[in-house]
Amino acid sequence: MHPDVPAPPPSGGRSDDPIVYRVGHVHDDIFCSHQAMAFASDLGFRGAALHEVGIVVSELVTNLVRYAGTG
Repeated sequence: MHPDVPAPPPSGGRSDDPIVYRVGHVHDDIFCSHQAMAFASDLGFRGAALHEVGIVVSELVTNLVRYAGTG
């Protein structure tokens, strides 16, 4: 396993409610990216893996707003 990615949690997973943000503007990617990176950091992600989470979320939000308009 890559050293920047934490080990998977024990079986049973998390019971927390999902984190949901409504997006409707292309600049919402910044907020969502920062929130995802903070959450990933809390889970133990570090280094490049942490920044990759931010990039993926930013791309998802940008594409959602660009092609679906809102979500």
